[in-house]
Parts: sequence; C-alpha cells; structure tokens
Amino acid sequence: MAEAHRTRTTLSQPQQDLPLSGLAAHRWTYQGPGWQEWLYSFAVTGLTASTIISMSRPQGVYSAMGYYYKEPNVLLIQKFGIAINALVLLAVVAWIIRWRKKVPWSWVPSALAAAGIGLIWWELTLAIEAVAAGPYTLSGLPNSPIHSAGTIGVMVHIAYLVIKMPLGKIKTGWKALIKLSLLAAAWPVQQMIWESLKNSPS
Repeated sequence: MAEAHRTRTTLSQPQQDLPLSGLAAHRWTYQGPGWQEWLYSFAVTGLTASTIISMSRPQGVYSAMGYYYKEPNVLLIQKFGIAINALVLLAVVAWIIRWRKKVPWSWVPSALAAAGIGLIWWELTLAIEAVAAGPYTLSGLPNSPIHSAGTIGVMVHIAYLVIKMPLGKIKTGWKALIKLSLLAAAWPVQQMIWESLKNSPS
C-alpha cells in the first residue's frame, strides 16, 4: 500500500519540463506586424506611386503645374513625403525580419503616420498661399497635386492610427464602435479644416 501511494504521488506531481516547454512556446510566439501594417504598407505604396507619377508628368512652362512645382519648398516636401512612405515600408520589412529583437516596432509606423499627416497639411497650406499669390489655380485641391493624394493620404494615415489606438479594457464591441465613429468623423472634420483654411483671409 505504501509503495502504491508513493507511485500515485509521483505520477500526480507536475512534470519538470513543462515550464521549459511553455517558455519555448512563448519564445517562438509570432509578434511581427499584423494585418494593420500589411494594409498600411499597401496603401502607402499606392500613395507613393501617385506622387511619383504626378511629379514625373511633363509640365508646361506656363501651366498651373509648372508654376506650382517652382514654388519654394514644394518639391522638397514632396520628396520628404515619398521618404516617409518608403520608411513605413522599410519599418514593416525590418519588423518582419527582426521581430524577436527588443525594439518597439509598433511605434515606428505610428510615428511615421503622424509625420505624414503633418507634412501633407504643410503642403496644403503652401498650396493655398501659392494660389492666392500666383497667376494660376489648382482645381484638384485638396488632393492633387499634393503628395500622397492630399487629404486621401491623410485619411490613410489617420485610419492606421485609429485602428492601432489602444483603448484599454473597453469591451471589443465598444472598441470597434469608437474606432468606426472616429474614422467616420475624420473625413468631414478635415474637409471643414480645409474649407476654413482656403476661405480664410490671406
């Protein structure tokens, strides 16, 4: 009876290798970019392509686009916009390759998205000033010829930031509702800002 009791006690004890196997499973848990980063990467690729196509089109010397691209800082801002989008792609690729390293990868695309929003609005204000002072008009504003498709690009960056926004312990359904509400409000709000800037006295 005593021998049987010792056998049962031994069998009931936890296996010593379970913590090690659990540690190994945790170590190899994938922590790379998610679907949000994949979609964001595809979107900024399209925005970059639209900027490059716009910049590479032949512009007449006395055309509106010809005048616009001669404005101070316009080409510089557009090149910075391409650089920011390229850095998003590089950050996602680096995250895929080096995700095991202790680097806060998730913050890199978010910081670049915020920088992208600021850069687009900077060019929009320059475009307003250029049209007000120059002998031409830009009928495609606020989207063309601004880099990253103007306010469309702003929405891409905002969408990524909203989707990645941490909302703490709020229930999943409420999180989705809050984020959808923010995305729905973002477009009309920025259109209101655009109209306000466009119609403000020079």
